[in-house]
Amino acid sequence: LRLAYLALNCIIGSIYTMMRRYSQGVLKEKYSINEVMVLAEFFKVVINLVMIDSNVDDVPVKASINGEHSLIYTIFNSGEIVVLAVIYATCHVSNYIALRCITAGMVTMAGQCKILRTAFFSVIIVGRRYSAKKWLAMALLVVGVVWYSQPVLLNTHKKELRHSNNPIIGPNIVLLGYAAIFLSVILSGLGSVIFEKIVRTDSKQFTIWERNFQLAFVSIFVFLVFVAVEGGGPTGQVGAGWSMMAVLLALTASISGLVISMTIFHCNAELKCISSAMGILLNSVLDHVLFGGPLTITMLFATMVVFLALYIYSSERT
Repeated sequence: LRLAYLALNCIIGSIYTMMRRYSQGVLKEKYSINEVMVLAEFFKVVINLVMIDSNVDDVPVKASINGEHSLIYTIFNSGEIVVLAVIYATCHVSNYIALRCITAGMVTMAGQCKILRTAFFSVIIVGRRYSAKKWLAMALLVVGVVWYSQPVLLNTHKKELRHSNNPIIGPNIVLLGYAAIFLSVILSGLGSVIFEKIVRTDSKQFTIWERNFQLAFVSIFVFLVFVAVEGGGPTGQVGAGWSMMAVLLALTASISGLVISMTIFHCNAELKCISSAMGILLNSVLDHVLFGGPLTITMLFATMVVFLALYIYSSERT
């Protein structure tokens, strides 16, 4: 079951990435990402309500003492989840600032340390312990993924600088961009570990579906604030630029978010990051097949480094 969720997290994440690339890179659609996320969170609310109503009790955080929780009780006991939603919202804003100040290639490269920072927070918050062998494996995985991404990132970096409205990027702007992505990386790792901590030590004894419902319900209002602040996104008009692809993206994003939470619950936060790193390899292969993206000898050697890291990580029984 754990392997199934890890594989599903990798595959769904790759499908979502390819759909976004096709929608925004090929079709050049102009919908608001924040509006898509509002719909995605609404889909999550509906899916979780269906699962709760179906009495799916094979994944409880703890067996409920008082029977099923009412919907009102679940909503009004979302205090911990509100904090988590704010953390994820801050990550969203930080990524937005980073992409305004530095190139997407730089953002992707800086974000590859998420595996190590998630493991670090797991030690601090959850109390998990790793052997030197596992730390080595995770560090090697980061090196392999960065090495694998380098040809694509360098090419993207040159194109972005060539087409930038500000050809000379000042040092202060770059510093702000790296500060923003550093904050996003830290908070993203913190959010994943906090969610794992909540579902594993839940004093209110909510099921994983109820916790997912709480997070989606609160996130709807958070992204509605983003929609109001951005004032209509690329088109300048709220609700404009929508297409069937945007609706499918929202549905895929909701499924991806639920799979991530289930992966964290059944496995742990850093294994979720590892499966997401494997998704980078799958993304590049799909990008090469579907859109003619690069696939070089360097990338193949880096793939071997990634699989070596995964072998080292999994070879030690715990």
